[in-house]
Order: sequence, then C-alpha cells, then structure tokens
Amino acid sequence: MKKLFRFIFKTLFWLLLLLILAVVVVYYYLGTIVREGVNRYVPPITGTTASVENVDVSLFKGRIEIKNLQIGNPKGFSSNDIFKLGNVQVLFDPKTLLEDKIVIKSVAISGTKVSAEMKNLYSLDSNVSALQANINNYLGTGKSKEKAPAKQEAATQSGGKKVVIKDLKIAGTSLSLGVNGQTVTIDLPDIHRTGIGEGKKDKSLVEIFADILNMISVEAVKGVATAVSDLAKQGWKGAQDLVKGSAGAVTDTAKSVTDGAKNTVDGIKGLFK
Repeated sequence: MKKLFRFIFKTLFWLLLLLILAVVVVYYYLGTIVREGVNRYVPPITGTTASVENVDVSLFKGRIEIKNLQIGNPKGFSSNDIFKLGNVQVLFDPKTLLEDKIVIKSVAISGTKVSAEMKNLYSLDSNVSALQANINNYLGTGKSKEKAPAKQEAATQSGGKKVVIKDLKIAGTSLSLGVNGQTVTIDLPDIHRTGIGEGKKDKSLVEIFADILNMISVEAVKGVATAVSDLAKQGWKGAQDLVKGSAGAVTDTAKSVTDGAKNTVDGIKGLFK
C-alpha cells in the first residue's frame, strides 16, 4: 500500500512539475509567438512587409501590449513604412483561451502615424489607396469580389478559434503628406466600434485584424484628399491643378476604394467645391 501511495505521489509531483514548466515556457515565449504571428499573418492582408518592435504579454492578467507595429509601403513606393501603430493595448479574458471563442474586453490603438505618398502629382494615386486595394482584395471586397487565396490559407493556419472584441478604440491617428518640399499633417477621426465578432458574424483573429487595418486605411484614403486640399490652400500649384482639373483621375481613384470606403468619393468631390 505504501508503495502505491508513493508511486501516486511521485506521478502527481512530476505531472505538476511538468505543468509548471509548461506554463513558464508559454509565459516567457508568448511575446515571441505574438511577434511571429504578426510577421506571418499581416503581410497576406496588406501585401507588404510587417514588423513589431516590442511585445509585452501578461497571461494571468489578460493583457497584451504591442509597441510600434510597422506596416511597409506597397510596391511602387518608397522603402518607408506607410503605417506605424505606436501602441496597441489588448485586454482579454484568460479563461476564454481554452474555449471556442476568445473574448477580448478591449483594444486601444493610439499614436498611429500614416505616411502618405503620391505616385503622380496630378492624380490621387497614393500609397494609401494602393494599400486599401490590397486590403480590399484580401477581404473579398475588391473589383473582382473574390476572396484572396491568402485569406483562406491564413484562416486555416490560424486555427478554428473565433474572437470577439467588446470594445475597440483607435485614437490619436495622424497623416502626413509631403510633396515638392511642402508637408501637411492632419489628424484623422477617432474610431470606436463595439461588439465585433458577436452574434452570427463569427470572425477569426486574422479576419478581425484585417477589419481594423481596413478601418484605419479607409480614413487614411479620405485624409489624403483633405491633405491635397490643404496643400492647395498653401499654394502648391500641383494641388491647385489637381483640384481644378483632374476630375477624371479623382473618379478613377474613388472607384478603386470599394464598399468599405464609399464615403471617400464624397470627400474627394469636396475638393471641387
């Protein structure tokens, strides 16, 4: 009998030790897992490079903090980053990590900087509109209305877990546009959404992140039109010519911004008033 109890005790002891070691390993490597997740799943969404400066994860407190998430420029533009998300704070319910649907209490994104570039001085073709087209293609809302193959691959690789975000806030976003030595910086509107992924609209973490990038990109597309208008007021002749006579180019650019960015058309038309 004593041998049996001793065997049971030793077995439980080693199982507990292995469990503790597993928790410690996961705790210390979660930051690396999140960083690799960004590097793996963001490029198919944006069609660009992606990197993260720092990730801090507290599993037991249910908190993730990501600093300086950088999105590279689309092809055909400079090597600079188009988006730089200064700080992303995520609060989640740790208990739901073991369930089919992970509950994220809140996501707060602050200090995002958008660096806009214009490909042609006499049109509204920009790196922002190119990025928007890539995101639309991933979401299946582009001209072809077909979902990108990369979306299916990413969804499969990310597993079957669904995610709910109770509260999303994006604040303190600014956009800078520099042309011919002149630069204008404007503040983009704050974004607030609730109940993302709730009800019948189940979404994976990758799909939700694509939606968040789309929200920022849509506002950035509108921001480029506003920035061009501001440059025209400052006396940049190219912007003045664009505002006065490039209606065709503006129309073409507006058409490339699909369902998620329909309001962009009104913002661009405002340049002609």
